Amino acid sequence: MLEDDNKDIFENHVNELISTRRKQSCVLKVKSASVEPFFIRMDSIFLDPRDNSSYISTAIIDITEQVEIWNSFKFAKQKIKTITDNSESLICELNQDGAFTFVNPAYQKIIGYEVNELFGFKYINFVHPDETSKLLDEFRTLLETSKSSTKKWRIKHKNGHWKTFNCHICVSLNEKGKKSLLI
Repeated sequence: MLEDDNKDIFENHVNELISTRRKQSCVLKVKSASVEPFFIRMDSIFLDPRDNSSYISTAIIDITEQVEIWNSFKFAKQKIKTITDNSESLICELNQDGAFTFVNPAYQKIIGYEVNELFGFKYINFVHPDETSKLLDEFRTLLETSKSSTKKWRIKHKNGHWKTFNCHICVSLNEKGKKSLLI
């Protein structure tokens, strides 16, 4: 049995198939009194009319496991966001050029920069000049070896003074599958 929302999805699926005569796909949640709810994907194609009749061919695939994995992934992603948003530690991601691609809200509390003030800027521009050369070498080594490291360095507060941090750096893959640095 389809839930009310799914009935609309199914109806739109069929109507779109008939009006466009192009392949259509949709995902539906199916409920039954005898089994747990499950998810199906319907892939339908419109076949050429024969004898003044129209035919639709539909493949129905059980995708319950994929939906459960996706929901687990969404939950895990939300949990990580909650942790980073509420952390008292500075957490950031840098692309291979060393530019900020992610910054948690602690940056504003601890060193005075709003999150949007840092995106696209190079992390090294905020590191004390006496430490930039060693830190750049460390970044290169980590990107080559995919190892992790813990180092101390000074980061410039927005008001101009320097604060010393004990930072852990590790290599991660970003959404595009490219290496990035997490600090």
